[in-house]
Amino acid sequence: MSRRTRTAEMFIAFVTISVSGLFLWDARRYAPSPFEPIGSGAVPGGVAAAGLALGGVMLAQAVRGWRSTAAGEARPELGLRVLAAFILTAAYAAILATGWVRYSYATVFFFLAGVLVIAEQPRRLLPWAAGLAALLGFGLDYVFRTIFVTNIP
Repeated sequence: MSRRTRTAEMFIAFVTISVSGLFLWDARRYAPSPFEPIGSGAVPGGVAAAGLALGGVMLAQAVRGWRSTAAGEARPELGLRVLAAFILTAAYAAILATGWVRYSYATVFFFLAGVLVIAEQPRRLLPWAAGLAALLGFGLDYVFRTIFVTNIP
């Protein structure tokens, strides 16, 4: 990958870390409920912590690759993939925030579309991605609604 691509990855990692930090900061204000043993801020806090960790890993890989990258390896389609992934993520967050589509269906679509956008060879990964998307979408929906009794769209 080119230095330009690595620089873009570092920028995205910084954005991910910043947004996750804001979510973690915001999750502190939710008071624990006597009916929810893990509290209202646990889910946003957990997601934010995962975002911080993944953003840190992405940043470390981008910095390591930036140092060792040859200048002649340009891949312009990668920038379009990153932009598409960003737009897809923003649309997913907006759909979940508005409640237009139930969480399980939105998550399955988001995961499958993300694999199609990001993967180098999506056709090879599609069967695995479909299974994992169903597990994440419907499995997490069941866990949030039934076990944690969380009100998700």
